[in-house]
Amino acid sequence: MLGDVIRQQASESKVSTKLRDQVLCSYKEERKPLTPTLRECADEWQEFWLYASGTKYWCPRECAIRALFPVAESVIDAETLWNFDQGKVYHELFQNKILPSLGGVHVGKWVASDGTTYEAMPTVGDEDEDARKIINGWCPKPDYAKGVLSYVEPKVRMLTPYRVVVKVDSILDWGDDGYEIQEFKTAKLQQKDSLDPMLGGNPVPEHVEQVQIAMWATGIRKARLTYIFKNAPSLRSVTLEHEIPYDVDMVARLKALAVRCTAAVMACDGFDSTPEHAKAWINERFERLPDCTLKSKGRARYCGCRDVCFAK
Repeated sequence: MLGDVIRQQASESKVSTKLRDQVLCSYKEERKPLTPTLRECADEWQEFWLYASGTKYWCPRECAIRALFPVAESVIDAETLWNFDQGKVYHELFQNKILPSLGGVHVGKWVASDGTTYEAMPTVGDEDEDARKIINGWCPKPDYAKGVLSYVEPKVRMLTPYRVVVKVDSILDWGDDGYEIQEFKTAKLQQKDSLDPMLGGNPVPEHVEQVQIAMWATGIRKARLTYIFKNAPSLRSVTLEHEIPYDVDMVARLKALAVRCTAAVMACDGFDSTPEHAKAWINERFERLPDCTLKSKGRARYCGCRDVCFAK
C-alpha cells in the first residue's frame, strides 16, 4: 500500500533543474577594477589603497601595470559568489548574535535602527610614528541604546607611505588579559585536519599576515585566528582557533612591500608615453616577485596582469 502511494507520487512529479540553471546564469557580479592613482579623488576609496586581506596580491610590478594599462572587467561566477556569500552569513551570525552573547567582550562600532552610532576612537600609535586614520572605532555594545543595534567592523587606514586599509572582524576585550584581534575565516570541513595544530596543521600564511597587519594598525598585540567550518556536525566542532603572537619581522617585511607598491603608483602618476615604452619602463624598474617565475604557474597563473607582465 505504502509502495503504491510513493510510486503514484513519483509518477506525478517531474524532475527539473530550471531554477538552478537560471540561478547559475544570472547569479554573477561584474567588477571593474579602479586605476591605481595617488591623485586626490572625490571619494577616498577611489584612490590607491592596499588591503590587509589581500597581502598575497601585493606586488609593486602589478601596481605599475594596473596604473598604466587598462585592466578588463572581471566576472565573479555563481559558484564563487556562493562561497563568498556563505562566508558573509557566518561572519554576520558571529558578529551580530554569537559574540554579543559574551556581554561586553565583543567590541566594535554599533549603529541603531534610527541611525545613531556608538563607538570610541582610541589613541593608537604609542609604539610607532606611522600616520593612521581610524574610520570606525570600537566600544562594547551599549546596554542603554534603544532599538536593534547592528555591528560595524573596526576600520583603520594606514596613510602614506603605506596606503593600507585594515578591517577587523572583531576586537575582543578579555578584561585583565587585554584586547585581542579576532579574525574569522570560513573553510571546508575537509580542510580541518590540515589546519589543526594538534595534527601538525598550520593556519594559511596570508591569513597570518592579515592579522599581523591588523595588530600593527590597531596597536593591539594579540590576535586570534578562528576558522569556521561549513557543514560541521555541531557547534562544538564548527570552529578551530589559533592564537597569533605579534611578529615584528613579518610586519616590517609587509610594511616595506607596501611602501614599494605605493612608490610604484606614485611614479606612474607622472608617466605619459606609448604602451611599448611603458612596458620597457616597467621592466627596467620593477622586477617580478620571486614566486612568479612562469606565466602559467603559481601566483602568476591567476594574476589579471600576467599578459602584460610576461609579454614577449
